[in-house]
Amino acid sequence: MVVYACYIVYNEEDKIAISLNSIVSSVDKVIIVDGSWTDFNSISPQSTDKTKIIAETICGVKLIWIDCPKENNKYIPWKNQVEKRNAYMQIIPDGSWFIILDAD
Repeated sequence: MVVYACYIVYNEEDKIAISLNSIVSSVDKVIIVDGSWTDFNSISPQSTDKTKIIAETICGVKLIWIDCPKENNKYIPWKNQVEKRNAYMQIIPDGSWFIILDAD
């Protein structure tokens, strides 16, 4: 059985390392869904800081990174927070264990 840690993030470079370091050795995979959603006040649909680099460094091959959606080859915000959370639920196989975490 594979155990997943699931996060939704947006510009979390100042917090994500503490959370990931506390869980990465206890799970098989870490799924991180990046991006803002439509009603979120953001400068870009994608994180603009080092969140992804930090996650890649800590998680290595355990990381599954999901960018925000694309439309006409351009990143767009998620419709809402529920759509963003559902992105990792679509990846997790039936019968798997998972834990939902906040970067902060």
